[in-house]
Amino acid sequence: MSGQMNFLMNKNLKITYVNLYMFIIYIIIFLHLGFLNIFSEFDTKAVFISAILSIICFLIYLNQPYKEEIKSKWVIFYTLGVIVAFFVQLGRLSSVGSNLTLIQAIMFYDFIFLSLLIFPLYEILIHNHEIFIKNTVILVFLALLMRLGIWCLYNFTTIRFNNYIIHAEDWTRPVFGRMFMRVNNTCLDGLTFVYLAKKLLIDNEHKTSAMFGILFMYLYVIFVSQFRMQLIAFTLILLIFTYKSSASSRKKYLNILFLLSFICIAILIFSNKIGSFFNTFFTTDLNYGGSTQTRLLGIDYLFNRWKTINPWLGIGFIANEVEVIEGTYWLSDYGFLIAIVQYGIVGGIIQVIPFIVGIIDSIKRFYKKNTVYEIGLTIYLLIIGISFNLLENTNYIVIPLYIAFILYSSNERIRE
Repeated sequence: MSGQMNFLMNKNLKITYVNLYMFIIYIIIFLHLGFLNIFSEFDTKAVFISAILSIICFLIYLNQPYKEEIKSKWVIFYTLGVIVAFFVQLGRLSSVGSNLTLIQAIMFYDFIFLSLLIFPLYEILIHNHEIFIKNTVILVFLALLMRLGIWCLYNFTTIRFNNYIIHAEDWTRPVFGRMFMRVNNTCLDGLTFVYLAKKLLIDNEHKTSAMFGILFMYLYVIFVSQFRMQLIAFTLILLIFTYKSSASSRKKYLNILFLLSFICIAILIFSNKIGSFFNTFFTTDLNYGGSTQTRLLGIDYLFNRWKTINPWLGIGFIANEVEVIEGTYWLSDYGFLIAIVQYGIVGGIIQVIPFIVGIIDSIKRFYKKNTVYEIGLTIYLLIIGISFNLLENTNYIVIPLYIAFILYSSNERIRE
C-alpha cells in the first residue's frame, strides 16, 4: 500500500512540475513568436525576459524530486560549454574591437541561457509531449496569421501603421512577375511543419487539416517570407517521412516505387520552374544575384577578420549589422559559419555538437517510431542553417527544443 502511495505521489509531483514548466515555456514561446512587436520593438526585451524565465525554470527543475534520468552526458557538456563561452566572449569585448558595450552584448547574446530549458523541456516531452506540441503549433499558426494579415495590408492596401513585424517596406522580391514586400517566418516553423507532416504521413490522423496546414505553410513561404531554403527543407521532410512511413508498410516497395515515380514526373513537368528556382542561388540571377554576391563578399570579410583576430576564440560578440565600405553584412545571413566565426574553433565545435549528435542518432534510429521529431528537425535545421543563423536572439529557442527531442528519442522506454 505504501509503495502504491509513493508511486502516486511521485506521479502527481511530476505532473505539477511539468505543468509549471509548460506555463513558463508557453510565455517564452509567445514572446519569441513576435506578437508584441506590433506595439514596439520587443525582440531584445523578449529575449532578456526569456533568459530570466529560463534561469528560474532551471532552478525549479534542480529542486524537482523524482526527475527523469538523462543518460546523455554530452548535454551537460554542451550546456556548460555554451554558457562558459558566453562569459569568455564578454571578457574579450575590448580586445576584439567589438562595436558593442558590455550591457549591449549581454542584451544581444543572453539568449544563450535558454539552453537551460533543455532539462525542463525533456520532462515535458516525457510526460505531456502531445499537448505541449499541439499548443505550440497553435501559437505558431496564430503568429503566421498575424504576419499574413500585415503582409496583405502592406501589399494590397494603402494602410500603414508602426510595427516591427516587417523588416522594411523596401524589403521586396518578385513572385511570378509581381513585386511583394516580404514578412519573415517564425522561429518555430520547422517544428510546426514536422508536426503536420507526422500527422499526415506517419500517424495517418487528421489528414485533411494536416494537408491544409502544409499547403498554408508552403504558400506562406512562396509569397510572404520568400525563404528559399525553407522550401527545400519542407519538401525534403515530406519525402523522407513518406519513405519512413513506407518502410514500415506491407506495401513498402510499391510505395517507394510510387514515390520515385511521383518525383520523376514532378521534375519533368516543372523542370523549367525547378531550374529557375536553383538559378536564384547564383550571382548571375537578375532578381537574387545581388543578394548572393553580397553574402559571398560578407563571408570573405568575416573570415579575414576571424583569421586576423583569433581563429581559436573567434571575432567575439558584435552587432548583427556589420557596416563596411562595400556595404552592409548581416550575421543572420551566414548560418552555421557564424558559430565558427564568432566563437572560434573551440566554441564553434561546442555550438554544433547537437547537430552532429542529431545526424548520427537520426541515422541509427531512423526506423524507430519515436524519432520522427528528431529526424524532421535535423533535416530542417541543417538546411535552414546553411543560410540562416539559428544561434541568435529569438531564433535560439528552437535549439533547446531540438536537443530535448534528441533526448526524448533516445529514451528506449518511450513508445508512441
